Amino acid sequence: MSFKVKDNNIQVTATNGDIVFDTSTPMPHITDVITNTITHSFPDASDTNSKSGFSIINDFSCSYTYYQYVTNYSSYSCSGTSFSSDCCDFGCFGSCFGNYEYVCSSSFFGGYSCGFELTGYDCSCYCSYSSFESVTEYEDSYYSWANNVVSASSNSSTYTIGTVANDTNPDFILVLANISRTAAGSTYDLGTFICTVHQGNNTIANGSTVLETAFDYNGNEWLGRIIDVYISGNDIKADFKHSNSDYTNKISFYSFECGWPATGAYADTDNIASSFSVAFTVYVGKFTQ
Repeated sequence: MSFKVKDNNIQVTATNGDIVFDTSTPMPHITDVITNTITHSFPDASDTNSKSGFSIINDFSCSYTYYQYVTNYSSYSCSGTSFSSDCCDFGCFGSCFGNYEYVCSSSFFGGYSCGFELTGYDCSCYCSYSSFESVTEYEDSYYSWANNVVSASSNSSTYTIGTVANDTNPDFILVLANISRTAAGSTYDLGTFICTVHQGNNTIANGSTVLETAFDYNGNEWLGRIIDVYISGNDIKADFKHSNSDYTNKISFYSFECGWPATGAYADTDNIASSFSVAFTVYVGKFTQ
């Protein structure tokens, strides 16, 4: 192997005559090193309830008791020497008939006079009084069930990791990212979403890097979160991107109800929000001309 320096160029030739290193060709070199730590929170998606259905359990399985105002009636008979107001109790109504006797008595002028005399009354009294009584009624019972639906959503946030000097015009960047997930997204049925990076270790994050993902029961990805690092003018940018299709949680919530309609079942919402902290070390490079 031979080594030659000429006109500020270095050339290395192998023993077979092949040139293995030559600075007269474009050579990579680092012009700047940028460090920064960025934190980002992916927001939760909205949730809706899917009423999956209802079923009748059986007749008369529900009962409830309430009080109602009722009127009761009674009647009795009485006799008196005056009309019904003295015979029937207060609040009662009566119909009375007079009792007459045929009486003869001697007259002052002599002789006898005879006729019918009122001796009293016989009354039939009719009374009403009110009270409350408890009443128990029966009706069908129902089971209803519901599932939570995570609504489809997408969002993106852009951060500036750092800025290189004007007219640098970088030819390439090498991105090291030390990534930590500080809060994990999840659903009740799937549990915590998969974090696809080695947390706490430096990761090569050139271009797009998947941070978090979730798959349905058929193996289809329905949620993905990535970080995309790129050069924009003199700025080194990082885009945190999220996208998910709607997803119906497989865990159902049930409600027992008396009476129709069965409206009760309501599923708890899922929280798919997550947060990441990323410590960046970006090597900015150019090729010699």
